[in-house]
Amino acid sequence: MDFQAWRELVGPVAGLGEVDGLSDRAAAAAIDPTRVEGVRAVRSYGSEEDPKRRLWWVRSREDLKREEELWARALIQVGVRPQDRVLVALEHPDWNQAVAAGVAVMGAKALVSAALGEPATWEVFRPTVAVMLPKQAYRLGRQGGLGRFERVVLWGDIGRSIFRLRAELCPSTTALAEVYALTEHPGPLAVECPAGQLHWLREGVAVEWVQPAELRGSALREVVVTDLEPRALPLYRYRTGDLVEVRDQPCPCGADGLVSSPVLGRLRDVIWLGGKPVVPKALADAVAGVPGVGEWQVSARWDRGRAKDLVAVDLTVEPGHQPESVLENVDRRVQEVSRWLTVRVSAVGESALREEPRFSIRDFRPAARAHLRVAQAL
Repeated sequence: MDFQAWRELVGPVAGLGEVDGLSDRAAAAAIDPTRVEGVRAVRSYGSEEDPKRRLWWVRSREDLKREEELWARALIQVGVRPQDRVLVALEHPDWNQAVAAGVAVMGAKALVSAALGEPATWEVFRPTVAVMLPKQAYRLGRQGGLGRFERVVLWGDIGRSIFRLRAELCPSTTALAEVYALTEHPGPLAVECPAGQLHWLREGVAVEWVQPAELRGSALREVVVTDLEPRALPLYRYRTGDLVEVRDQPCPCGADGLVSSPVLGRLRDVIWLGGKPVVPKALADAVAGVPGVGEWQVSARWDRGRAKDLVAVDLTVEPGHQPESVLENVDRRVQEVSRWLTVRVSAVGESALREEPRFSIRDFRPAARAHLRVAQAL
């Protein structure tokens, strides 16, 4: 079934408006991959934190072949060449396996490494390309390590724009590009062009931009995916939870097709400040985009003393920077994003911060999700 036939089948509800009948991760919780023969089960990231909510995404042999081919095509589109040596370090065995297989299909050599921060384990490979998470790239960039590669391919998470805001993190000799892929789906769904926009591949899959009821009235759209080809575990109008802004103008790069902004964050991680939704990317840019900021975390809390919302930012200051100046710049930028609510910026030791592979924004307010319940009831 092609895209047009699918649109005619589902009718006019498919498109940029609000839609019902979407599916989500809860539907996959009942799958027992040990009972399915001839397939590979891919574990969702972070499921070890809560075994009761462990999710598996089943890949048939045909799915795996398609996944390899799409990864090969996506890597070529972002500039990876057959003569490259690709270091794959995504902190997830299933992700690493998928990307490494795609590298092999395109004719390049791959090395999977679980110790990106220890160059001695992979220096002998002499990689020219690295595939990693944005937060891994951020940490490596702070150490001056991104200059080891001619190209860095980022997958997952927010934070791509931080490297534009802080040019010192990535030397001009290293090219950065983003690939969008889901654990739930075999193969990438979008690649970044030189103009910094995501171009959606749309091969064997229909992509919709849906306005969540929780964000009614905003310019944000959630990515919804439907498979058009047979799969071991097909997705039908599947809510990815990832938010983008849709581009209705031709992309400056000249390519046509579906175009959007890079991913701005997950719907579940949106924080309401001053009565308006703030996407994780906005807070990440406001904090990590300030020169001198090292590790950091942002949380929304209830300031009992002042009886109002508080945006708390804890960060480390890199050597060679004045802590007072860094804190002042972060405070100013976060206040602009948080609509002038109370902001508390503190310099702490690195041991005081959580070790996480992703940029995360926490909301600890007692009624943090009250606005979601209200919006969904409208």
